[in-house]
Amino acid sequence: MLEIEERQVREKLIVLEEQRFMVQQMIDSAHGGRRFEEVSALTRNVEELDAEIAHAKARVGNVEERWHGLYAMGEA
Repeated sequence: MLEIEERQVREKLIVLEEQRFMVQQMIDSAHGGRRFEEVSALTRNVEELDAEIAHAKARVGNVEERWHGLYAMGEA
């Protein structure tokens, strides 16, 4: 069960980071095209993605702590 949760959380993190990368590229393109309203909207999207990425990283950390707890109990 923990293995499945870990895989799902890590996959979600990867998807979010890829989305952030693509949106950042769109921001760079919009800057070059002087489409400043688009830049503003995309910047908000990046901020939302950053919050989701932080949450996903926290979940990954939580799963890793649970793994360490299981290993520690196994060694005792």
